[in-house]
Amino acid sequence: MRISAALLLTLPVLLRAQHDQSAPPKPNPAIKDPVAIAAGAKLYNQSCGGCHGPDGVGGRGPNLVRQLQSHQLKDDELFAAIRNGVPGTDMPPTSLSDDDTWKLTAYIRALTGPASDSRVPGDPVAGESLYWGEKAGCGGCHAILGKGSRMGPDLSNIGGSRPLAYIRQAIVPAKNDPSRNFALYGKEGVTVTLKNGKIVKGIARNRSNYSLQVVDTKGELHLIQMADVKALAVLNHSLMPEDYDTRLTAAELRDLEREIVPMLRSEGLGLLVWSPLAGGLLSGKYAAGAPEAGSRRTAFDFPPVDKARADACIDVMRTIATQHGVSVARIALAWLLHQPHVTSIIVGAKRPDQLTDNIAATEVALSASDMDALHKVSLLPAEYPGWMFDLQGKYRASQLAAPVIQE
Repeated sequence: MRISAALLLTLPVLLRAQHDQSAPPKPNPAIKDPVAIAAGAKLYNQSCGGCHGPDGVGGRGPNLVRQLQSHQLKDDELFAAIRNGVPGTDMPPTSLSDDDTWKLTAYIRALTGPASDSRVPGDPVAGESLYWGEKAGCGGCHAILGKGSRMGPDLSNIGGSRPLAYIRQAIVPAKNDPSRNFALYGKEGVTVTLKNGKIVKGIARNRSNYSLQVVDTKGELHLIQMADVKALAVLNHSLMPEDYDTRLTAAELRDLEREIVPMLRSEGLGLLVWSPLAGGLLSGKYAAGAPEAGSRRTAFDFPPVDKARADACIDVMRTIATQHGVSVARIALAWLLHQPHVTSIIVGAKRPDQLTDNIAATEVALSASDMDALHKVSLLPAEYPGWMFDLQGKYRASQLAAPVIQE
């Protein structure tokens, strides 16, 4: 008995020591690298999409999103599964090089992994302020690390448990998208009218024929006997606001210009803008009809721009310029100078009056509505691989939200 007791006491220590001495997992040189992920997406479409589906939710092969969410593989394990195949299944080995296999691994990890493993563009400080502020009001329903309301789901680990596209889809879902309500059962919004006249509004918990638990809008828990209930109204939709696409500005929702601006902010650098009027195009003089003689774009149409998008921007800037009593060029330059990452601009005025007008842009104060209008009209079009993540995210969101059926 003494020997057995000693072994029982010693074995955990030996096992822990053996575990501590094990080699750390091999680092993945491609994980979180946007260039590697984009290359991996092409490899996936060529080699994997035929079985696992273009969005990873399955076909002839298993659902990668659900499978890798419920059974997380380490990077080297996922690499090995891709390289060697899965014995006893239709998953064959691959002849890809190590470099390409890591790229494919990085893409699948980005496709299925938590948001915390992704490089997310944007300003986290501004996002935090927006989250806790009145405009978004997220803290009125959700808690993070003990701060906020207990009415909605706790979001302390949402970035570590859900893919980035799933979170984006929850905030601004597609119109008439029912996926937000797939996991509603047991979390219904209710209005309870008691026989004593008291009304309780919030989220139902553990509702049965005999009792009801409700977390109200203040985060307080109410234990209610159904015998005391006069009327119970149950919502058939989520309490998550559906108007964030209009309540929040385009600047608050948009990803900042895709790679350069996030890098500048993370490194504490500034942006010096060259050709801020695109060779005079954004001054509006070309859109107004025949330009004045000697205008540079009449002889040399440079730099190249999307003329349709430029015309749309000029139309909005012209309206704002009229309201401020200034030129279109001043509004274009003022918009740039209002960007927090822009330190200065390099103008290319040909005449003293143009230079004077350009310098006067520093005195233009754009309102919040001006900025919102300019952000919306200048919003960048979706670009690969960003649009792919968003598109696939719709399917992943519905797959993750659907209840798991245990066989």
